[in-house]
Amino acid sequence: MSWKRSNPHSARRARSVMVPFAVGLFGIWGIGQIASDRTLLTAWAFYLPSALVSSALLLLALAALLRRRLRRAGLMLLLALPAAATVLLLENHWRPPAEAGSTATARAADLRVGAWNVADFPRGVERAAALLRALDLDLVVLSEAPGKPPRELERQLAGELRLTPIGAMALLARGEVLDTEWLVRETALQAVLVRWAIAGRTLAVLAVNVISSPRVPRDPLLQRVVGMISERSPDLVLGDFNAPRRSRALTRLPAGFRHAYDAGGSGWSATWPAALPLLAIDQTIVGPRLAVRNYQLRTTKISDHRLQLTELDFRVPPAGGSG
Repeated sequence: MSWKRSNPHSARRARSVMVPFAVGLFGIWGIGQIASDRTLLTAWAFYLPSALVSSALLLLALAALLRRRLRRAGLMLLLALPAAATVLLLENHWRPPAEAGSTATARAADLRVGAWNVADFPRGVERAAALLRALDLDLVVLSEAPGKPPRELERQLAGELRLTPIGAMALLARGEVLDTEWLVRETALQAVLVRWAIAGRTLAVLAVNVISSPRVPRDPLLQRVVGMISERSPDLVLGDFNAPRRSRALTRLPAGFRHAYDAGGSGWSATWPAALPLLAIDQTIVGPRLAVRNYQLRTTKISDHRLQLTELDFRVPPAGGSG
């Protein structure tokens, strides 16, 4: 049999699996959206990017439309709509929230804070130092930054920010780090509470790093983090959570705590992978003593994670003062 004669059969076989593939893809995604990361299996479905699912289904709809398979195209389009709506209405928002608008004034923000998984500086410390110097941050928490590179980064910043190593993480800050307390130091979860003095206030910063292995359930780890937030009431929670912002535990924050993106961000919220961000797995959570002025994500070629930038205003007066 010639290739030309067998090719139509291959095309028909491909078309015959199109509908089962689309229905299966939608079904797996839908289970994830309903069950979230309650179990490890549902977490794998939940981590399936909605943008990827909607794009795949829309492409299948277009392919069916070009072949004049109108019913099939309509089915694919119908399956794509919920995933597309999730991307456009739930996972991202496109106008600055009310809190950001209410704190916008002519003066500069009280604090500029960053959180960034630097992936062990694959392109060198020099580029990271140049970027951080230009951003003029008051504090930045770095994930996947163990050993010597953070010390070299501090040296290149020429004393603008002082280094506090915290295991495989690092904290660079103006002001003074008063003390650090390890709350959890395990393979799957690291959490460090840092007391930080800045501008006459003392703030509590919880630095978090969650394991990236897809074989480890996230929900129990995230519940522990939320428990720490409830018990310790930090002003900021920063780090690589390796779990989406819409994870089951992270939608149940204690009263007064909110995600910086929800409070002051807009636009595409995914943080990984940087070249084509599909999942919002890096988090900044803000406590009630701070107001979110602005939240942005910066894509760089330095790491495979986008850099989180948050501008904040104090709601708590300085020690011994009323302003």
